[in-house]
Amino acid sequence: DSSSMTTVGTTGSPPDDARPARVRRLALQDTYLLVLFAVALFARASVVLFPADAFVGTGLLYDQLGLRIAVGLGMGPTAVLPPLYPEYLGLVYRIYGYSHVAVVLSHALLGSLTAVLAAVLVRHVGLGRKYAALAGLLVALFPQALAQTRHLSPQVLIGFLFLAGAVNWIRSRPLPGPLVVAIAG
Repeated sequence: DSSSMTTVGTTGSPPDDARPARVRRLALQDTYLLVLFAVALFARASVVLFPADAFVGTGLLYDQLGLRIAVGLGMGPTAVLPPLYPEYLGLVYRIYGYSHVAVVLSHALLGSLTAVLAAVLVRHVGLGRKYAALAGLLVALFPQALAQTRHLSPQVLIGFLFLAGAVNWIRSRPLPGPLVVAIAG
């Protein structure tokens, strides 16, 4: 009678000794994602070493709006710039103080995560690790993306959020067939 109680809830699950092996196997298969993240972060960190071009283009406007938000004044009446990025800057300034280095380092982190998300997306649609790693490397080392790391512009944040949304959306759907993947490009 007591032996039947110990097996309750264990039917259908693998034995306890099989779980760590499966986790280790998944971790070894996905090591390329960690390497990709490190490569992307190193590439972006090398760009961060150069002086920040914070005020190129609309950077000054984003900077002023982010500072206003950080000190609690809000965005104010503006239809010039879209929302979200000034709020992001305000959050960074509120946490780390008025520091362009903190913004650029957060861009480096977001850009590196974007490269990993690109690899995850390619892997999830059915292409192999080789193609996933190639897609991630292309995103990690794309010169324009590297240059955007040191600017106060929303491209890095928008790219990360777009790809994060795409990965979450596609993971929630059934896997597409090869024909659909080929048509999608």
